[in-house]
Amino acid sequence: MGSLEVPSCPGCTYQWYLNGNPISGANSNTYKPTMAGVYYVVVTTPQGCTFTTPNYISNFGLDDESEFQQLFLYPNPVDDILHIVLGNNMRFSGFKLRDTRGSLVFAQNLIVPENMTISVTQLPAGIYFLELSNSEVTLFRKFVKSKL
Repeated sequence: MGSLEVPSCPGCTYQWYLNGNPISGANSNTYKPTMAGVYYVVVTTPQGCTFTTPNYISNFGLDDESEFQQLFLYPNPVDDILHIVLGNNMRFSGFKLRDTRGSLVFAQNLIVPENMTISVTQLPAGIYFLELSNSEVTLFRKFVKSKL
């Protein structure tokens, strides 16, 4: 992935975020991701108005044909039970669910098997990201929770 960019405006300030946390020193209208994650930028005008960009999802450094891309979620959209299927004997040490701002909604540390299910019944309707990580990579997959 190349650099992320928003239009520049005279006198505006910029703060980039990764997974809901401010990135130290990321204060221009462009940012080059250095790791996988959910990125967005908050722009503040000289008048004090702010706006937040939509999220940018980066699987930094991963080839689309990589075995680490073999992560499937279904059904999507989901009402209650989300199924996770991993390919090529991939192993992860836990998972996190994040909302569209990158804020942590739920986390669990466990060895993620090749096939597992997660109950999302308690989540409000909306867009979420499943985050799986191990010592080599962090993967994100978007899913839609269709109803409460």
